[in-house]
Amino acid sequence: MILSVSPWRKLFAVALLGPVLISGCATLSKDECLHAQWYTIGFEDGAAGRKASYLGEHRESCAEYGVAPDFETYMSGRDAGIESYCTEHNGRAIGEAGSQYHGVCPPHLEPGFLASFQLGQSIYQLTKEIKQIEQEIEKGETELLDTRDLIEEKERKLVGENLTRDHRQKLLNEIKAMERNYGKSQSDLSRLKYRLGELDQSLRELEQY
Repeated sequence: MILSVSPWRKLFAVALLGPVLISGCATLSKDECLHAQWYTIGFEDGAAGRKASYLGEHRESCAEYGVAPDFETYMSGRDAGIESYCTEHNGRAIGEAGSQYHGVCPPHLEPGFLASFQLGQSIYQLTKEIKQIEQEIEKGETELLDTRDLIEEKERKLVGENLTRDHRQKLLNEIKAMERNYGKSQSDLSRLKYRLGELDQSLRELEQY
């Protein structure tokens, strides 16, 4: 059976069969090249959302073993893999994972995929910001406890005997300064906790979609 090849695929095939470029890590091992199932490889690449140009990486990996990709078979597998990649469910999962989309979905699938992907991205960003604020709150609360301990330590020294007037005044000034910083830190923590509540609410609303 003779397979018909579309013009764009002919152009793409010519580009892939040009000079081998120096690349990084091989995408396929020697054994995978010698026993390549190009439909399966294409399907896996499509299902992973890789660009069609990724076939060029396989070509470079297999060139030293004298193996050339089966372009049409690979692309047929990739087309099938893309269909499984470009679903609304997968788009949201990819967005929530903080992964990137490389514009591989065909026109009839991209609108639904993108809408879900962007929702997932929003959830990812909110979750990331929430985690950051939670860490800031935890750090702030620890610093407050440490400051309170230092204030109490200086207060104990203040009522001790054998203090000169200058030393006592110095301790008083230090305690007042630390109490001002303590109050400011409390206010900062209150604002962080309020912001955290807002973000939590926004996240719950998004997760309902």
